[in-house]
Amino acid sequence: MFSSKSEMRRLEHQLKSKSDEELKKFAERNPQLETFVEEIIAERSKVDLTPIFTITTIRHSLDAGSRAVGYAHKFENADRWVRENALNINECGYYPFCVIEPVVQGIYCHPRKEHWYKFNQKKDEYEPCDKPDRFKQVIGWSLG
Repeated sequence: MFSSKSEMRRLEHQLKSKSDEELKKFAERNPQLETFVEEIIAERSKVDLTPIFTITTIRHSLDAGSRAVGYAHKFENADRWVRENALNINECGYYPFCVIEPVVQGIYCHPRKEHWYKFNQKKDEYEPCDKPDRFKQVIGWSLG
């Protein structure tokens, strides 16, 4: 089908810039390349489900407010930043709670897990805690 790998890569590069409709028409005109085209379309439709770990600081009550302060690509980094109160995310006691949520790309992404922290003023750091009862009905702190 292809005389060389470079020829195949060149065609693949050209085809990737086409819309799915254009690719389907191309496959109809070139039935020997139908599988090749289908692989390009399938690869394009894959969704990356690698989460980011959002960090949100929260006031004492729901109506007092919350603030998404950042994210990390690895949970270990987010956890360390929160525990260490990096860059004073507690804002001198203004945000006594913090939650880390793994979030994947999409719309209305609801995290399946939450990692909660409460600020310990004596140690000047956040410590893991259970989700406070007053926040039990809320999910999706960082992206709403």
